[in-house]
Amino acid sequence: MTGIISLQIILLMDTQNHSHFSVAIMAGGKSSRMGTDKSFVPLLGKPMIEHVIERLAGLGQEETLLITNRLDDYRHLGLPIYQDVIPGKGSPELIYTLNRL
Repeated sequence: MTGIISLQIILLMDTQNHSHFSVAIMAGGKSSRMGTDKSFVPLLGKPMIEHVIERLAGLGQEETLLITNRLDDYRHLGLPIYQDVIPGKGSPELIYTLNRL
């Protein structure tokens, strides 16, 4: 099986100082199309979410955080985790949640 698996990643930038930014990863959605949480699909021997976090690590952000409704599934990653304010709405909900932090 081939295809594209996407995770939503948003950069949060300080409007006064563009060198200060954070990265938010939206993870653990409904998995309605794939049938399983794509964050934990193995890729080269480790879950895809770990690859994403590693790739984002060198961007110079102040923090990387996760937005998810499955807090316990992601706690082992050691990142700040926030729950969706309005679950199940996708990208618009992510932006709303980030504005509430």
